[in-house]
Amino acid sequence: MSNAKFPIKTRFRFGAAVISLLTCTSVAIVVYYYLRDLATREVYKETEIFIGTADATRRYVKDVLRPTMGDLLTPDRFIPHAMSTTYVGREIMNRLGKTISLIEQQVQRMRREEADRIFQ
Repeated sequence: MSNAKFPIKTRFRFGAAVISLLTCTSVAIVVYYYLRDLATREVYKETEIFIGTADATRRYVKDVLRPTMGDLLTPDRFIPHAMSTTYVGREIMNRLGKTISLIEQQVQRMRREEADRIFQ
């Protein structure tokens, strides 16, 4: 009697829809976690590069530039532009931030142009 209520074609379509839904959901979950992990690793890598650059700059100023300037100047002179690790590090990070901002703007412009090209 149950077979007469739902013909084989309807049961097949329903079963195929359920299987498709489960498969798509499973694939979406796997891809989500994979991409989330990938993005997290990329952010950590970029952060390590950024922090490494800042640290290397500060160490250079402290270990090389400041002693050299100290030899050239009298002991009572201090030039923050050349001898302060904080000043130099802040200036470099500000300039790097402006460069990154410009790159992000270019990427956004390119995405808009690509979207305009696709949807026209």
